[in-house]
Amino acid sequence: MPHDPNPPSAVDQAVARALRENLERIQRTSDELHQAVGDVVAACASSRPTNALPAMLRAQSAAASISAVLDVMARFVSSSVQGSPRSPFEAEMARVASTVSAPQTHAPQRQAPSRPVPPTRIGWPKFPCRILKCFVRSRCG
Repeated sequence: MPHDPNPPSAVDQAVARALRENLERIQRTSDELHQAVGDVVAACASSRPTNALPAMLRAQSAAASISAVLDVMARFVSSSVQGSPRSPFEAEMARVASTVSAPQTHAPQRQAPSRPVPPTRIGWPKFPCRILKCFVRSRCG
């Protein structure tokens, strides 16, 4: 095994450990999905299509679980990788960048809020009350 010039940081080691700890759960859920799909195949041989429904629901649930776990793990890994410097050079660059001050800018002046203008009515015809009452009676009994 060749010597790695950049040994893994504590964050990288913690992320790798978290991934390994979740692998068993993902494999178990994958096995449940495989079993549920096998049950769907077996139920399709039945003359009653409703026999496949419980197995389909189990397969759908297992697939959704695997999808959610993989999504969370991918987000976890990508956020941890973005937050950790990879080399001493990158760490030094981050330190230097944090010490350099940005030029001061003046805060924009806020204007006083104006009075809201009430919305105008557009598109609704004004029906005389008796026409509206006749319409309601004809529709509502």
